[in-house]
Amino acid sequence: MRKYFSLIILALTLSTLGAHAAEPMKVQCIEGELNLGISAPFKEIKDHSNCAGFDIGAELRYNLPRVPVAIGAMFELYNPERTTKGDYAGPADDYSGVLYGLTGEYNFRRGRDVNPFVGLGAGVDNLTSDSKCYAFARPKIGVELFHHIRINASVTITERHATGWTLSVGFVFGGRPRK
Repeated sequence: MRKYFSLIILALTLSTLGAHAAEPMKVQCIEGELNLGISAPFKEIKDHSNCAGFDIGAELRYNLPRVPVAIGAMFELYNPERTTKGDYAGPADDYSGVLYGLTGEYNFRRGRDVNPFVGLGAGVDNLTSDSKCYAFARPKIGVELFHHIRINASVTITERHATGWTLSVGFVFGGRPRK
């Protein structure tokens, strides 16, 4: 699974090589995104196996007018799952939770049909396994296609058992080029 994740990150990184420092295209100021994805933890726990869980999230962003940067807020149900091994195999107590925080991203070709971007989210992770809140950071890389479809790869860095990766597909409302 890590091989596939590495290949996706490499492909998305290479897609940004053709980006150039042109004047950013004027786009709508506000955009929202609903996304659905899968995530899995990085760290193995004794007598448990890592497996993928489903995520669902939303972002609301403001596109800065003079630079190809968007800032906003995010909310996500983050679910890196595990299963138990042995006689009582099945779903395990996982380290899923709710992520809520701020996000920012740089768009390499804002307003174009293919728009690679990199971003960073930061905030609070409220884990359900121990009802505690932890800080998180979430670097991400992705591409927006035809102003509406976003494909993201991200890493969530938080409590050591909940740190993991996420692949998601989102649908964007707003943010299209102005006419």
